[in-house]
Amino acid sequence: MRAAVLGNLASACGSVGDHRRQRELLQESLLAKEALLGPGDQQVASALANLSNACASCGDFEEQRRLLERALAIRVSDASAPPADTARVQAQLGMCLGHHGEYARQCELLEESLKTMQLVHGRESPEAADILVNLGAAYGFVGDSRRKQEVLERAIAILERVYGAQHRKVAIAKYNLAKACHTNGDANRALTLMDDVVVVFAECFGPQHDNTQSAMGAARLWRQQVGLAVKPWRIRV
Repeated sequence: MRAAVLGNLASACGSVGDHRRQRELLQESLLAKEALLGPGDQQVASALANLSNACASCGDFEEQRRLLERALAIRVSDASAPPADTARVQAQLGMCLGHHGEYARQCELLEESLKTMQLVHGRESPEAADILVNLGAAYGFVGDSRRKQEVLERAIAILERVYGAQHRKVAIAKYNLAKACHTNGDANRALTLMDDVVVVFAECFGPQHDNTQSAMGAARLWRQQVGLAVKPWRIRV
């Protein structure tokens, strides 16, 4: 009961941006669960993963990694653990490793997570699409821009079907796809994609948001590189 109350309080703190207090409460909740259930229980693994998110929000990626490695060890040691739960921790750890520059291992974990999520939820599921987006970024970090483009195209097809073409998630994936296309020499497609991204980002985040300004800057630069005049975007605010 105490662990649950602490967890609820931590969620409330996280929702208002007080991640330091959220972290403290989740640490207390973790200790309570370990005392009640033992350090290798699956609920402890869930608590470790939740605490790792708070650590990441506080910028403590070393602690996040330590917690996730422990959570993953608990998941894989128990054959009764739901495969999707293990896959989620693999994906979390994979993203964490990006902060440490371990991109090859990041790709491996995300690939493993993707296989499981596709088996559990289906190849065309939003769960699989979310991992594909992250995997695309990871491929970019290891210099494999072709695979980055390939998996992002797969992800966008799913996300558009689930959320619609104007959704924020679709635009974020398109931003990364535009970058991949530009790297791969498809300047026209890259510019078309980035123009779409500018409009959606401006509507979702606002015209002055960093994401919108980044997309605008890329589109302007790419136009200059191919000798095209800058054109205004049809932005609704």
